[in-house]
Amino acid sequence: MRISTHSFLLLTLSACLPENNDSIEDTSTDSNIETAPDPLAMDDDSDGYTKYDGDCDDTDASVHPDMEEVIYDGIDNDCDSSTLDDDLDGDGYGYVDDCDEGDPNINPGAGETVYDAIDNDCDSSTLDDDTDGDRMSDDDEAFWGTDPTNPDTDGDGYLDPWEIAEGTDPMDEESLIYTGRWPYNPTKDSMMSPGWGITISEGRMVPRYQTLDQYGEVVDLYDFAFQGKQIVIDLSGLWCGPCQGMAGWLDGQEDGYAADFNEFFKSYEWFSEIPEMVENEEFYWITVLDGDFTGAAPTEADLATWYSSYPNPRVPILLDDNLLFQSFVRPKGWPYLFLVNEDMTVAWNPLSYEAIFDYLTE
Repeated sequence: MRISTHSFLLLTLSACLPENNDSIEDTSTDSNIETAPDPLAMDDDSDGYTKYDGDCDDTDASVHPDMEEVIYDGIDNDCDSSTLDDDLDGDGYGYVDDCDEGDPNINPGAGETVYDAIDNDCDSSTLDDDTDGDRMSDDDEAFWGTDPTNPDTDGDGYLDPWEIAEGTDPMDEESLIYTGRWPYNPTKDSMMSPGWGITISEGRMVPRYQTLDQYGEVVDLYDFAFQGKQIVIDLSGLWCGPCQGMAGWLDGQEDGYAADFNEFFKSYEWFSEIPEMVENEEFYWITVLDGDFTGAAPTEADLATWYSSYPNPRVPILLDDNLLFQSFVRPKGWPYLFLVNEDMTVAWNPLSYEAIFDYLTE
């Protein structure tokens, strides 16, 4: 019988196999085979942080979770997306466009608020900008020739827009709203005067009064309102010796009527502070002249007489030729003093000037 070549090869191969296939050695788990490194565990920039540690840029050693954020560099230095690198006020505008990164209300999309001395819309060409904060636009400053960086161009104590409103020259220091340099209240017309015909009461508003002063100018009592100071209103008359004595004492005089006052006040040494406080304008002292030498209604000439005798530059002397203050206060003696708050309400009506002096010098 002939055996085919195919059969012979099969028998030969079969003879080479081991009887138990389990004895074949498996080398697939050879420990000598190398595995690839984990890229997330690498610290390529040697900064001590891997991607597992939160390093968001392992090619830059200056970027890792413990770095302090450097604003405006376009880099997430501390690997914390919540730390702002730009647009610090969160108004949607970066520092390139936002002129104030500390205020979310200031950005190119904001509306311009007139006369607040702030460039709200980050646009210096907006005509409503008010650089010096005097509530007069830079455009108006250019029209009038005043200094847009100085609210009081001539340095006379009155702001530029006040002088323009009152018809004085904001560029001439000798052109004044009041020769006496009394204060000015641009919002006085919004104050609601109760009108005359009422009587004094603590908390009640003093009626608005416009009258002549010692310089022959019409003064508005409400210009003294909202200046951050209280006001002493002193009712005095030429007929009244103690009234003149107080005026002389306040003016630093020692003779005449003032001599008696100086002697009397030796018992109240602390009262000596009052003239200095008036000089320093710690409060306003307003003398209302309500009587001539006979006790009748005073005239403008009586104002001049009083001022020539007691020329205190810090004390406005107002003419009450209609005796309106007498009807409001109904004084029981002269000089009569009462204290007024800056909103023109009566603070105190103690019927004693000594009590007011005690209060002012506490």
